[in-house]
Amino acid sequence: MLTMLWNNLPTIIGSLIVFGVVGAILYNGFRNRRSGKHSCSCGGSCSGCANSSLCHPSTGKKS
Repeated sequence: MLTMLWNNLPTIIGSLIVFGVVGAILYNGFRNRRSGKHSCSCGGSCSGCANSSLCHPSTGKKS
């Protein structure tokens, strides 16, 4: 058993690094989503952007 772990140590370490990076990216995305931040980048001209309602949702109150 110990020999198998020793022979596959580089693969195990590489896999842990990849899973750690993917987990950090997912955690950051979920945290941003919960805080109301979105990844929309209209470039500053939201009036012509088709996804402006996703970046800037209405508050639900109309006066």
